[in-house]
Amino acid sequence: MWVLDYNLSVAVAVGFIALAGVAAETGVVMLIYLDHAWEAARAQCRAANRLPGAADLYAAVMEGAVERVRPR
Repeated sequence: MWVLDYNLSVAVAVGFIALAGVAAETGVVMLIYLDHAWEAARAQCRAANRLPGAADLYAAVMEGAVERVRPR
């Protein structure tokens, strides 16, 4: 706002608050998808009787992100 020389009004402040709320909501939803994918990966590792590793974490993050972007 300062660089573009815009005035800070009440409407702009409310818009920033709303934008922060939408960003927080999106982040929480993303964390839910990632947590679900990580739990599924851990369950697969338990079924295979091994400890989860970095590759399992990476696969879970990719799976959770894909499901968040493209829900079923």
